Amino acid sequence: SQQSQTISSPGEQFSFEIVLPQNFSDLSYNVSLESSDGLSRNIYCEPRRVYNTNQDELVINELMSSNDIVICDEENEFDDWVEIYNPSDESVDLEEYFLTDNLSSPTKWTFPTYSLSPGEHLLVWCDRDLYQGEFHTNFKLSGSGEEIGLFREETDGIKWLDATTFPALPSDFSLGREVDAQNPWILFSNSTPVASNNTQLSFNGVERTELKIYPNPTSETLY
Repeated sequence: SQQSQTISSPGEQFSFEIVLPQNFSDLSYNVSLESSDGLSRNIYCEPRRVYNTNQDELVINELMSSNDIVICDEENEFDDWVEIYNPSDESVDLEEYFLTDNLSSPTKWTFPTYSLSPGEHLLVWCDRDLYQGEFHTNFKLSGSGEEIGLFREETDGIKWLDATTFPALPSDFSLGREVDAQNPWILFSNSTPVASNNTQLSFNGVERTELKIYPNPTSETLY
């Protein structure tokens, strides 16, 4: 589809909207600019994967791919984890649900029999340690970033429910939804495994602290 807008003043911004299916889409787009005196320029944007989530279904709510000291599993190991959240008003039986780090292989790991209550947050350990418990997957999260997807088996096949692609994350930082089950995704310096994201502070960049130094110029001693 094509959309056009006229920008009449320097610094003015423009935006466009795209209606996506209830699924993930590989989106490619470019921007063509043309000035009033006939000069033109084409800007080709790198393709990206865009996700459109039904927020009445189970969602991937938070994840951590480099867990050094935040939370340990039953074996006192600090492993990767993904948090699943039930935003609905009904309990959900997880027996026919799947989690994967490869969207081309949606049934990579099958959830055990478990009823996820309304508003419940469930932690799944991504550590390849299946023998350690029911909620330990057969894959790990890549420290350099990758994709994670949630699927469900239905009578007409495997249904996509939710997914996201995450970059390399700093150790002990999580990536999560700013508000449970809703966009946007943000980086948390204080992660919230098995708890709501709604009341936590996010980390959106480097914190800057102003320091006043005396004397100025200074010697080896600061006051």
